Amino acid sequence: MAQVSAQKCSLCDENNGTYYCYECQHALCTVCRKNHGKIPALSGHTVADINTIDLSTLNKRNQCDTHNKEILFYCTECSNLICSKCVTSTHRSHAISDICDVVEEERERANENLQQMKLKTEAISSLQEKIRREHIEKLHIESEKCKGQIESVCKDLKSYIEAKGSIKTTEVEDNERIENQNFEAFLENTNLIHKRYVKILSELENVLLEKHDVTFYLGYRSIQNDIQTLVIIPEEPLFARVPRFEDETLYREVMEHMDSKRKKRDLESKDDELKTLSEDIKALMEEKNTMQSSLCQNCSVQKKQIEDLQSEYNICKETFHRDLKSKDDELKTLSEDIKALQEAKNTMQSSFTNATNQKDAENRKLSHNMECLTKDIDKKNDDLQKLSQEIQSLKVEVLQLKKRAYQVPSPYIPDMSQMRANRVPPRPTCMEERKVKVH
Repeated sequence: MAQVSAQKCSLCDENNGTYYCYECQHALCTVCRKNHGKIPALSGHTVADINTIDLSTLNKRNQCDTHNKEILFYCTECSNLICSKCVTSTHRSHAISDICDVVEEERERANENLQQMKLKTEAISSLQEKIRREHIEKLHIESEKCKGQIESVCKDLKSYIEAKGSIKTTEVEDNERIENQNFEAFLENTNLIHKRYVKILSELENVLLEKHDVTFYLGYRSIQNDIQTLVIIPEEPLFARVPRFEDETLYREVMEHMDSKRKKRDLESKDDELKTLSEDIKALMEEKNTMQSSLCQNCSVQKKQIEDLQSEYNICKETFHRDLKSKDDELKTLSEDIKALQEAKNTMQSSFTNATNQKDAENRKLSHNMECLTKDIDKKNDDLQKLSQEIQSLKVEVLQLKKRAYQVPSPYIPDMSQMRANRVPPRPTCMEERKVKVH
């Protein structure tokens, strides 16, 4: 990027700077550039033309964004350019590399990309040139050829249609001329008849003016003979027949003409194809002859190659048969093992079916016993319900008796102590009877 304003040399401060040192960040004139390169400590600095550098953004790009210090290192873990303070602070435990090593690798990648881009640009330019040279030119040639064919076909059709039109118009004109001649002949004939009728009409008028009877009679008799010889007035002729124009016929004739032209053109194209095919066949025959001659020359080498291939084939065949035999033996052993496993499977299946049948019988028996037990339990439950109902009825009767006893008058209330004395002792239980027997 070109520098807008001239900058003075930072060393001599007299001449305009024409170079720029990235490490020193100074503009240098031509003389100071030579002196700068002679100093051993500064010989490794990067010096470039100042007109290709944008100095307004150069200082910002060479400084760290965090600490505003000169970038000196590269963090391989973060892939960032860092300064000396970043090394001891945020990137302290990271792997640090020198910028020169990283830039060297990046330069190699950039050169590879440059070569690839050059190849791609060359390929694109060659493709464009090929498109311009072959495709567009071929398109133009084919288009012109197609337009020529269209023009020739249209011209042929136009000439054919004009010829057909002239033929049809001449047919109509000839028909009109013939019909006009017929009408003229008819008019001439009717004109003669009309003159004859006019003549007899005038004679009749003159005879009717005759006063003498004999003269009238003789004149009328002669006129009457003429009247009998008069020709009958001809009938009106029919309208002239104009030949009908059948457009379908014209279309069909045009289509037939087009088909014939197309067939002719197809035959011509086929002839051209046959010519090209014959030429290709000749070229192939010549190539075949040359190949046969070359094969004859290399016959011994090919024979040796065939023998080597045959020997390899025989070896492969023997190994294949050997492997096939071993595979057959393995298949036999596997089939025997499968048979044994099948027999074991059948025996296990039969034993399993017997066991399942026994279990089914036991289950059926248990289910029958369970049904019987459930019936007994249901019966016992019914008996218990009946007993509970009887107990309830007895309780009700006892309550009723108590109510009646409380309702009896006081003189008739019995003495409870006397009743207790007269009460019959309860019957001893089974346990008490056993104790008495033991004592």
